[in-house]
Amino acid sequence: MAKLCESQMNEGNYGLPACRNVSIEANYRDRLEFSVHYENLPTDLKNWTYKAYQIARYLGYNYMGENIFASHNLKEKVAFEGNLNPSLRAINVTIKSPIGDAEFIDVPLSPYVVPLLPVHPTMGSLERLSPVLFSDQLYPYCVVGKSAANTFDNKTYPIQLGKCWHVMMKYAPKYMPEESSEKIDPSVDVVVMTRDNSSSSQKDLKIVTGDDVVDLTPSGGSTKMGIEVKVNERPLEIS
Repeated sequence: MAKLCESQMNEGNYGLPACRNVSIEANYRDRLEFSVHYENLPTDLKNWTYKAYQIARYLGYNYMGENIFASHNLKEKVAFEGNLNPSLRAINVTIKSPIGDAEFIDVPLSPYVVPLLPVHPTMGSLERLSPVLFSDQLYPYCVVGKSAANTFDNKTYPIQLGKCWHVMMKYAPKYMPEESSEKIDPSVDVVVMTRDNSSSSQKDLKIVTGDDVVDLTPSGGSTKMGIEVKVNERPLEIS
């Protein structure tokens, strides 16, 4: 997938599904560590804890190794360490305790667990799990690159915009027979359009919302942000 992303970027197409997926996976936190401290545990609780460990040992027999002669000196503490493999489809788990160590190697993960186990800095659990549960994105997006576009329903196709405006997005609320058009809030009536910039390989963007029109055009380095913004034909300074 990284090779495909690199190829797309070389063609001037950024943000297509391959690059988005590579970016998401690159930001996963694939190493987990935590420890549990305990004092004066009742014997019954110790027994239940050991029984739970025996169940885990039985279920993970094919992936497990033990070392009852571990050299560390853990007292009243159990340490856990998990490392996801590069594909995020399996995990290595190490458990260190006062009575020895246990290690589970390349334990396969359920497709429903894969999106939840690694922590992501910007994506919540539901957003990560949505493609697995619904075969769709929780927050669909649209991308227009130099020679390809990706739609909100995740369809990618080649494009050649030219100098004419093309609609990227138009807000279209579901029709309610009992509601008249007068009840629709004009502030949510949004259209986003794009076209090839006349002097560069980048794109012009136009956002129409109600009576306001916002134009974004590449500045060619003449502004700090590299873009010129106009609202209703009036320049807007961006710092």
